[in-house]
Amino acid sequence: MIENLAVRETTNDLLLEANLAALRKYQPDIAEEIRKAGEDAEIRVTVSRSGHPVPVMKQKPINSLEDPIQEAEQIARQLLPDPFQQRVIFFGFGFGYHVMPFVRLGFSPIIVEPSAAMLRLAMSKVDFRDVMPYLFFHLGNVIPDIPRSTKVVALPAYAELYPDQIGRLSAKIIVDYPTKTDDIHEGTYYGAYRNVTLLKNPCDLLVYQMLLFLIRPTLIIEIGACRGGSALWFADTLRLMGGDRRVHTYDVVAEGAPDILKDPMITYHLGGHATFDPSIIRKDDRVFIIEDSSHTYENTLEVMHKFAPYVSPNSYFVVEDGVGGLTRPHLNGGPLRAIEEFMLTDTRYEIDQRWEHFYGSKNTNCLKGFLRRKI
Repeated sequence: MIENLAVRETTNDLLLEANLAALRKYQPDIAEEIRKAGEDAEIRVTVSRSGHPVPVMKQKPINSLEDPIQEAEQIARQLLPDPFQQRVIFFGFGFGYHVMPFVRLGFSPIIVEPSAAMLRLAMSKVDFRDVMPYLFFHLGNVIPDIPRSTKVVALPAYAELYPDQIGRLSAKIIVDYPTKTDDIHEGTYYGAYRNVTLLKNPCDLLVYQMLLFLIRPTLIIEIGACRGGSALWFADTLRLMGGDRRVHTYDVVAEGAPDILKDPMITYHLGGHATFDPSIIRKDDRVFIIEDSSHTYENTLEVMHKFAPYVSPNSYFVVEDGVGGLTRPHLNGGPLRAIEEFMLTDTRYEIDQRWEHFYGSKNTNCLKGFLRRKI
């Protein structure tokens, strides 16, 4: 384990391959990037007074030159005066000393490491095989999503070496924290899926799961991607069904997490529903559509009229956040008003209230929002 590191004067190719083999079980793409990474002439290894290897990048020691193990324990004590389980993101891995105390305490850190060469060097010097199941890496210029209730830790040396990246990472931090109450709607602001923000009512998610397995759609169209947690959830749910199924998600703001950009089942359209091309729908597709964009009355009604023809018979057009029309005046009546007006003129749909009230009358964000296209 890392507490008992021995200095390795030269790169150990066998240790590198062993670490990469362990990482390949969980993140094969990252393992391959590290394997291909060349040496960086600006990174060298020195030895701390305690006898532990310390990486030096551009003449900046990444960890303590006195005792990196002691320094790591001190960082953990400062950050976790009263430890509780939450998301922890580290900007900078170095040789991983500062990460290990968190692993021992039961955390599963997320690592943002700008240098593949640094990770390659670390894995040739330190045996990480025992902790690999509990680490998740983002490599290079990739900046992950940061849902609420996330602790972000940047090593000082990395903050100096990569000011642009630490700036982009800091910009992802959500600074508004709605008061958590016993209201289920407040709790949705803190939700995440696969460590990506997911602003969905949990009761609605369970309803979605039932509907998707009842209908088994081949194409989900989502208007309003936000950070992408829901697109990932929809894609994984479809993946369980097997076959050729896709998710197309649309947004006007480029806040999508990198996870949705590399998922082969997800196509991310920046530019909002204006970029929709009906040719993405194949002749034999079974289509399920979700409207979850700006929630204004005007935009919701426009989206409903635009996409209503493409929902398959006996499938659904789900309009999210109808409850917002009752609580946020700036939405001008919001989705609830848009739904009521839409239903006056489009006879192809009916409001299926079974799903709205499945877990009680107050446990949905989709008031009048589960619209089934009639057979």
